[in-house]
Amino acid sequence: MAMTKKWRRANNFDPYKRLAAAVLHTAIRDYGRLCQQLESPYLKADLAESLEVECNNIEAFLLDPLNVYTHYLGIDSDVIEDLVAKK
Repeated sequence: MAMTKKWRRANNFDPYKRLAAAVLHTAIRDYGRLCQQLESPYLKADLAESLEVECNNIEAFLLDPLNVYTHYLGIDSDVIEDLVAKK
């Protein structure tokens, strides 16, 4: 007797939405970690400079008005700006 995979038919999550959410979640998590590392008083100048460049790149990615991930999920740019401003 063949086993049917009813759970696959019941799973109505769009895999592209899940991927877009994962990309944004990872970027926001990395951005938060970098911001925390930049506040350390024991940070060397050259490392701080490289962390700041990486932090600025992630911020530019998140705030890009043409970001395909935020558009696909339908996230308003104000929400992303609020998240970046809190960090």
